[in-house]
Amino acid sequence: MPELNTQLLQEVVDYIETHPEEWDQDSWANKGTCGTTLCFAGTTALLDPQVEFIWMNRGEYSVAIDIVKDDGDWDEIEEYAQRRLGLTNREAYTLFHYTRTDLEQLKLTIKNIVNGKYR
Repeated sequence: MPELNTQLLQEVVDYIETHPEEWDQDSWANKGTCGTTLCFAGTTALLDPQVEFIWMNRGEYSVAIDIVKDDGDWDEIEEYAQRRLGLTNREAYTLFHYTRTDLEQLKLTIKNIVNGKYR
């Protein structure tokens, strides 16, 4: 079982609280005319200076589902964030797919993860 990275979980929450306009659980990463939005997993990748998003142009906006690391390896945002955060499959699925763009629900989900509810 992976070791939960509670420090990084908190760093991502802190970033989201400071930049709520950049948080949107509906897309891993989305860049449009109104700016860039990221889900929790996308924000986890954003906080790593060794990661670069691979943007795909969709007309008026771009989306990213993959990242490239400094070593040249590609990874899916979801898988990368799960490993960095030390989440089990169930925890990652709950956090990335069932959490809506609601800060209080996000904090409750993370509290439940830290308390081992989904392990």
